[in-house]
Amino acid sequence: MAEDASTAPLAPQETTNFLLGQISGQVHALQNSVESSAASQASINAANETEHQKFRDTLGSHGTKIAVLEDGKKTQQVTKSERTQQWMVWMALPASVISLATVIYSVLNK
Repeated sequence: MAEDASTAPLAPQETTNFLLGQISGQVHALQNSVESSAASQASINAANETEHQKFRDTLGSHGTKIAVLEDGKKTQQVTKSERTQQWMVWMALPASVISLATVIYSVLNK
């Protein structure tokens, strides 16, 4: 309070000009802060958009590959004749081993 008493009071117009100057300075500081923040956010958004585009491309590629695989599963059906052929092969293996053993036995016991 001692400082207030030592300085002469400002005229109303000077007080108004002083306060307007303070407000103007604060507005400029706020505007600079907002512009700086917006520029920073714009660079972050650009980097994110690049990353998201790569992700979308990869996702699209994987989606296509999965669709091809699932389509292959749907069209790959085992028919009755194929199952029959598989069973015939499994039954023919022991039969061929038995017949080979019989041939060897008959040749050796002659």
